[in-house]
Amino acid sequence: MELDSIVVGPIQTNCYLLKSTEGNFLIIDPGDNPEKILEKVPKDKIKMIVSTHGHFDHITAAMVLKRKTDAKLLINLADSFMFPSDFEVDIPLEDGMEISLDDIKLKVISTPGHTPGSICLFDEKDKILFSGDTLFYSDHGRCDLPGSSYKDMVSSLKRIFKLPEDVIVYPGHGPKTNIKDEKNRGLI
Repeated sequence: MELDSIVVGPIQTNCYLLKSTEGNFLIIDPGDNPEKILEKVPKDKIKMIVSTHGHFDHITAAMVLKRKTDAKLLINLADSFMFPSDFEVDIPLEDGMEISLDDIKLKVISTPGHTPGSICLFDEKDKILFSGDTLFYSDHGRCDLPGSSYKDMVSSLKRIFKLPEDVIVYPGHGPKTNIKDEKNRGLI
């Protein structure tokens, strides 16, 4: 797997572009600027679009990309109250599911708190966690929005802090970090 990213939208969302050994792409959190994404990725190679939660800054380009490609859209339906009316989910995500595209294998970890349907995606082989808005460098996601829960966020952080300390964390916003450093910051 090859990993690239671009920053999209007014809230500077990290959109991750995962390329398989077969040349197919899985896009994580296409929050805006679909044309910017399509400049970097051939549309016929986009096979999956995954959003870590339902906030606009993580889904705005998802339907545009879905319509321009044959890609499947994956998200946790617990956030469906946030989706636009034309939002078409192909594969509802649940805790423990594995997302597989060629050599790319991502385990879905349910991490409610920022939203009820927040998830992280864990690549156990490469020790990578795509954390969406659950965990950032030196912070966690906001818990003062509709559907948010600080209690759930604490439980979710405790859960992901059980991952190996050398796991690299690629968040929804800002620079990457790792589990060890974030555990040691005393966020919970």
